[in-house]
Amino acid sequence: MTSARAAKAVMLKLAEPAQLATLATSDQLNRTETYVPGWVVRGALANAWLTQHAVRTRTGRFDLEPDQRKQFVSLFEGNVRFSPLYAGGQLPVPLSVFGHKHEDADLSHRFDAAHEDDFTHPEVCPVDQCRQRIEGKRGLAATPSVVTRSSVVVGQDGTAVKGLLFSRASLDPRGGDTTFTGVIEGPSDLLGVLTSLSHVRIGGRRTAQGGAAVNFEELTQTPEPDVLKNGTLLLRLVAPAIFVDDQGRSLPHPSEAELSRVLGQQATVAKAWSRWERIGGWHVASGLPKHTELAVCAGSTFAISPGGHGSFDRDKVISLLGRGLGLRRHEGFGHLRQSPFAVKTQLSEGNSMLKETTL
Repeated sequence: MTSARAAKAVMLKLAEPAQLATLATSDQLNRTETYVPGWVVRGALANAWLTQHAVRTRTGRFDLEPDQRKQFVSLFEGNVRFSPLYAGGQLPVPLSVFGHKHEDADLSHRFDAAHEDDFTHPEVCPVDQCRQRIEGKRGLAATPSVVTRSSVVVGQDGTAVKGLLFSRASLDPRGGDTTFTGVIEGPSDLLGVLTSLSHVRIGGRRTAQGGAAVNFEELTQTPEPDVLKNGTLLLRLVAPAIFVDDQGRSLPHPSEAELSRVLGQQATVAKAWSRWERIGGWHVASGLPKHTELAVCAGSTFAISPGGHGSFDRDKVISLLGRGLGLRRHEGFGHLRQSPFAVKTQLSEGNSMLKETTL
């Protein structure tokens, strides 16, 4: 009998530097992500579970009993979803947010085009004393500290040996907020197994770095749909997502077929604010690079209109928020913001679009 689905808050605190790369580079610098992707969380917990429950053979492989293998597949091959972890719990800024090109600490000029009647934004700030250019915002409201270390092998001529001069960027546990938070969602009995894990290693070079403490807490927040007065549903990604059409071609937004199927009625993408990115990685178990996916980045926002003049069923919308969108959702792709988002903004004296919620 399958247990009821539940969710747990995940808190990961770095104890060592961590290098979280998703793509190979053509230069000498190995870069790092400034958040912990969901697939990294999944891999780290899988490795910690194997270390605790399985026996490593001389070849380096883990030897599992049939019951252990069945539980491993249930945990990490589809039944549990792993969201990305962000420093201080600060989710990425939605791509529907616009503001001054040159900003200072005052962000009161920002506004969310998803809340405008026609989903548009002005080219310049409408405040007469300002008139600064308006552009789209993206990225993280808070980023952790990153440290770059360089290594070089010097030849007999006193110069760097070709191919042996490189630098590696890593998240620095000594600076900034090094506690990353997110969510795991799945059957309650499987979540109970994962909560027994207290230490993981994330990223590359895990024999020398990537150590982190992890703990889990009950999730008190319940999903709350972001719905406009006219019934339009706003969906905002907090993780990259992979969208394809019926022929398997990449899409910059969720397919209307998927939305209609999950929501139980006709659904149309009225507007999309999205940006492409490529996602790769390294598969530790096989020792091979993962194939590169063309994905829509975190922060992408979609305005979804219901068919006819009706509205979406609230329970089905909440189910969609927990399910996510697109392909490879159990690997950390396609996670959605679980509560409404708005910015406090005053574009002009007579602006009626004053929002009370903050970033």
